[in-house]
Amino acid sequence: MVKKIKMPSSFTIIFSLIVVMTILTYVLPAGEFSKEMREVNGSLREVVVAGTYHTVERAPRGFLDGIITVLTSMAKGMEHAVEVIVFVLIVGGAYGIILKTGAIDAGIAAAIKKLGNKDKFLIPLMMFIFSIGGTTTGMCEETLPFYLIMIPLVLALGYDGIVAVSIIALGAGVGTMASTVNPFATGIASAIAGIDLREGFYFRIILYVISVLVAIIYVLIYAVRVKNDPRKSLVYSQREEHYNFFIRDSVGNGTSIPEFTNGRKIVLLLYALMILFLTYSIIQLGWWMQEMTMLYLGTAIISAFICKMSESQMWNAFVEGTKDMMTAALLIGIARGVMIVADDGLITATILNAAAEFLYGLPKGLFIVLNEIVQVLIGFIVPSSSGHASLTMSIMAPLSDFLEMPRSSVVIAMQTGSGLINLVTPTGVIMAVLGIARIGYGSWFRFVMPLFIIEFVICVLVIMANVYLY
Repeated sequence: MVKKIKMPSSFTIIFSLIVVMTILTYVLPAGEFSKEMREVNGSLREVVVAGTYHTVERAPRGFLDGIITVLTSMAKGMEHAVEVIVFVLIVGGAYGIILKTGAIDAGIAAAIKKLGNKDKFLIPLMMFIFSIGGTTTGMCEETLPFYLIMIPLVLALGYDGIVAVSIIALGAGVGTMASTVNPFATGIASAIAGIDLREGFYFRIILYVISVLVAIIYVLIYAVRVKNDPRKSLVYSQREEHYNFFIRDSVGNGTSIPEFTNGRKIVLLLYALMILFLTYSIIQLGWWMQEMTMLYLGTAIISAFICKMSESQMWNAFVEGTKDMMTAALLIGIARGVMIVADDGLITATILNAAAEFLYGLPKGLFIVLNEIVQVLIGFIVPSSSGHASLTMSIMAPLSDFLEMPRSSVVIAMQTGSGLINLVTPTGVIMAVLGIARIGYGSWFRFVMPLFIIEFVICVLVIMANVYLY
């Protein structure tokens, strides 16, 4: 009997990527582009200057230097991602307080009773809502707190953790991939490419509708299969573990469901209003991590007061909540180390320049397909969509001119390449999500890769339509 190969842990996968990237800094020549400050959408942003790539001298390094690079990259990653890490930990603590009030458990039990046989409608509805956030604002790290609500609800409805993760990660992720007016991806890319945001807009709308619909159908098929036969779940072996951890014996066993009191109803209403105000604040007021942290923590403290928790109960719950998010916080920081190794080793520009030279002069059809692959690979090194745009667009836009293609086509290629890889890349937020959901990377990879391929084909076809029909 062949022994089943066990997938390494998320930490091992990221550590291995750091080692591989470090080795590449010994193999690839060091290089860089000249950069300039350019006004992009009303603010100054550093962008690379096309045609200025040049190799640079790299200080001699030995074997010990490589080991030091690997080991220090994790600490540097933590430092680079400290704002996100603090956000995740404090939000986890705030959620721990809200969870301790019993409002979440009581609300989930009430929702299950209310939904009855209509629970399948929850999946497309919530995926659509998160996709709106993705296509308009590029929701990413700010979705992390929602998993703490979604996972226990979806598990209590009879689905598995992968369905819960998919509702948010694929809803927001595919929406971001098909960004229509997202200022952090499409907006920055269009500005650097020197085109109006409206160019290619209708093709992006078509991409959004098709890709989100396909993602919803894909998740629904899996969800129905799992609910009908739990053994078909890709995380069936963790079924009991997930139930015990997320449901906490409070929902679905009929023995210890908290009463849905007026106080708990007020807490849930307060939480819902906070989410709505948070969404408005991000879009209209420019709020980010510090302000979001303030809002979550303030809501949690008020909730504790409403439910008459003692100060020791409140802060003990806060500490327990931060413990639950510790894995996710660590993964976010360590994953940043991959990008830091590439940047410090001066190979990011080398990889980008090699890709541009490879694409130069190709026939249109071949260029579209290979450019999409290149954008996916660059997104692996640079998970940030705004960073991706700043790095690539001033180089890719002139290439499209040479092939007599609309610049909007390379804008769509950039945003879709970045969005696609962020559905699966170990260097992105998805590892933190899987840490929260207690799902192995291998299980998620097996689930999402068929959809990844389907969405890749859809993206290429829409870009081709933009090129040949524009």
